[in-house]
Amino acid sequence: MNTDTAAAITALSLCKAGRVVNVWSLLVFLATILVLNASARPEPLCFTIAVTSLVLACGAAYHAVRLSFDQPVFAAWAQLDGERLTQATDAFDATRRDVWGGKPEQAERRSLIERVRGVRRLFFRQIACFVAQILTLLFCWVSALFYVP
Repeated sequence: MNTDTAAAITALSLCKAGRVVNVWSLLVFLATILVLNASARPEPLCFTIAVTSLVLACGAAYHAVRLSFDQPVFAAWAQLDGERLTQATDAFDATRRDVWGGKPEQAERRSLIERVRGVRRLFFRQIACFVAQILTLLFCWVSALFYVP
């Protein structure tokens, strides 16, 4: 196994992990809504917490969609090596420019390691949204324990 294949497999693993984080993110969002419905806090606070949790869940879902787009691409690249991999990444970049727009002269060749770093950034941003959701849920539970009407 060469370095490029290992990099593609690493990115593929991060993409798959993004699906798992998304499921947990949705569960934490539902738990937050359930805790808010069970509590007797003032409406403005409940609304603010619910909207915050929703925005964070949408952020996690957005990153999960981006990672799910990358998953089959890196799965295909993991099967290639050498010149075939270079041709595949160049073809992918050309197609992406055609579909999403961009000038051919702005094309820059990125190594597979740089692409994996991009996947890693997406995954860490998704994790950040998820952790913030957990903190929101913990805030709900703690404030429900100490709320006095």
